[in-house]
Amino acid sequence: MKHPIQFIMLCAGGCIATATVLFLSGIVADKPILKAFGCWFAIAAFGIASLPLLTVLVMLLVEKLRRK
Repeated sequence: MKHPIQFIMLCAGGCIATATVLFLSGIVADKPILKAFGCWFAIAAFGIASLPLLTVLVMLLVEKLRRK
């Protein structure tokens, strides 16, 4: 891996894989807590995957405010 974005995507992928395993285990075992943790891991994966876009948006906003 040469670029930092690859590490972010790897983390998001690992998080979504964990979410899938937890959610499916919750369905099979009929445990609501596992399903809930699976959903939280999926939300975390989305947040992690969104970090590069949020960083670019914040930098654009700072640059726009700086130029005023």
